[in-house]
Amino acid sequence: MRQKTFRRNFVNGRSKSYWKTVIERALQATGTAGPPGIPGDIGPQGPKGDTGNQGIPGIKGDAGEQGLPGTNGNDGAQGPQGELGIQGPKGDPGLQGLQGIKGDTGDQGLQGVPGPQGSPGQQGLQGLQGIQGPKGDTGDQGPQGIPGPQGEQGSQGTQGPQGDQGIQGVKGDTGSQGIQGEQGPQGIQGPQGVPGSGNGYCLNVRAASQSTITDSQTLYWGGMLVAPSTTANRWRVYCPKAGTIKAAFIFSYAGTVGTNEAWSMSIRKNNTTDYLIQSLSVATNDRVWSNVDLNIPVIAGDYIEIKEQTPAWVTNPATVTRTGQIYIE
Repeated sequence: MRQKTFRRNFVNGRSKSYWKTVIERALQATGTAGPPGIPGDIGPQGPKGDTGNQGIPGIKGDAGEQGLPGTNGNDGAQGPQGELGIQGPKGDPGLQGLQGIKGDTGDQGLQGVPGPQGSPGQQGLQGLQGIQGPKGDTGDQGPQGIPGPQGEQGSQGTQGPQGDQGIQGVKGDTGSQGIQGEQGPQGIQGPQGVPGSGNGYCLNVRAASQSTITDSQTLYWGGMLVAPSTTANRWRVYCPKAGTIKAAFIFSYAGTVGTNEAWSMSIRKNNTTDYLIQSLSVATNDRVWSNVDLNIPVIAGDYIEIKEQTPAWVTNPATVTRTGQIYIE
């Protein structure tokens, strides 16, 4: 019993009064003591002490009578107070208090100093165009004006190309012979014909009227009644019999004469070889290119075209027609 009371008054080998003094001094060093902390949990039971040394064996006494069972021992001493626990988390904010009564309105403040005048604003966008109004009624027709004077007669138009020959009509009855007219003046003598041996033949060439002629062009024409073209090998005139081209005559008529720059005509054979007929520098309505000293061999099936080289005229001829004969012997 005494041993148990001793154990209750000591903790970890120190008396309770000792621990009380330590705690009081600690509180005095740190400031005013706070409210008593929450009692800590009862600490775990201390470890069992070491077994003491076995005493010296006493003299074995006489065996006594068996005693009565002893009473249960008292509880062990209370353990020391546990360390101060960690502060718990901050609690949730309390509910907001009621709104206070609104105070009286303060006096009106002094008027502020006027600010500087602002910059002029940008001009606004132009308004949309209005919708066009309905068309007005047509006015009454005015009185007819006095006819103006008749204009001058226009210049004569360009002569059109010669039309194809029409079908021969039915022969009419022979009319009575008229009175013999006066003899007309003798016509201009034509160019001298090519002297022949009686077995030659001619190839006829021609081109339709050309209203305007361009400077410095190479033109081709031959057996068709079309205007000269800048493309060769389209207007072929074939030789039906072998022989030699001996002479050539090309005639043209210009409604507008033009100036006298050199204008040449040649024979192109089989679209490969050119033979000059003549280069002519005259300023007349009628122009004749001729050459009776040619010597161009041909065989049956060869073909020719007329190749024409125009100059750079000061005044260009206009409304020009062409025709010609090529003599083969």
